Amino acid sequence: MFEINNSLLLFLFILVSLVQIFSSFIRFKISRLKISIKDNGPLSVIICAKNEEVNLKNNLEKVLNQDFKKFEVIVVDDQSTDSTNYLLNFLAKKYSNLKVVTINKNVNSRVGKKFALSIGIKTAKFDNLVLTDADCIPCSKKWLSLISSGFDNHKIILGYSNYIREKSLLNMLVRFDTYLIATSYFTACDIGIPYMGVGRNLAYKKDLFFKNKGFAKHINLISGDDDLFIQEVANQKNATIVLDYESHTSSLAKKKWIDWFSQKRRHYSSASRYDLKTKLYLIINPLSTIFFYTIPIYYIFISQRIHIILLIFSIVFLIKSISNYKLMKKLKLLDLFYFTPFIEIFHLILISILYIYSTIKGKKTW
Repeated sequence: MFEINNSLLLFLFILVSLVQIFSSFIRFKISRLKISIKDNGPLSVIICAKNEEVNLKNNLEKVLNQDFKKFEVIVVDDQSTDSTNYLLNFLAKKYSNLKVVTINKNVNSRVGKKFALSIGIKTAKFDNLVLTDADCIPCSKKWLSLISSGFDNHKIILGYSNYIREKSLLNMLVRFDTYLIATSYFTACDIGIPYMGVGRNLAYKKDLFFKNKGFAKHINLISGDDDLFIQEVANQKNATIVLDYESHTSSLAKKKWIDWFSQKRRHYSSASRYDLKTKLYLIINPLSTIFFYTIPIYYIFISQRIHIILLIFSIVFLIKSISNYKLMKKLKLLDLFYFTPFIEIFHLILISILYIYSTIKGKKTW
């Protein structure tokens, strides 16, 4: 019986190794993607802001000064109690392409930004929409040009949004978590099952929003505007990814662990609504990663078939490392590469705990 179990375990290790190789192949493939700038018509950039005076003061002009032929920037002031509205009206006098929409304080809107986002989309003049947040900074003046280029043959563009590098373990973990999430939804899009984007750098056609009746199917959830919505409207033909560094946005990461945990819990709140296909996809790679690292440890202790296990592990680990290096280089994340195995294991443990906790206790904040 012992030998049979070990044979099954060896088979499982080979299976998870194949999953790791497949994931590595896709990472290598998307790391080679390049996009040529092409003008696909005017854009409407939409930013929802609630008490974002400081971020708008620091970042908004970088959006307004994009090197793009024709675009408008719509900022929806969602019942701010600071000086957000004063700042926006001041900037609107300076920039003709800035449009300010103010949601009155007595409007009974739902928790979250879906109401504000819906107002912004309805206000947009143009069919090509680009979504970002008030705390996001475009990584270059070509941001809109590159994102717009994705509209050439597609209706949905999934972009990358990073966090600014700082010297702390939390910052490293947050940026690695962002990288893993991005590689997950980029890979899913590449193999024809797009399931999410990030609202900090996401674009889609206005008509998709209205044909889907906006966020009606999950309006009661605080999250879902960039994952549940994408699952509803995206398919293997109408979605694409744009990875070039100049197409990125970036923002400051949370500086306190409790704040990051809270953010992760909010993001997980929509996971229960994912369809079965997406849930299976999202669980396969983490599980295969866990088994990939733990099964060799077991074989070391029992001293059986250790040579073949270590050989397979070494080959697959090398393939994983090369693919991560290529993609991290493209995304300018090479500082994370040298710590990848250690962060990957720590991240798996921590995220598993957070996910279980988030399913027990929810949270409802903007």
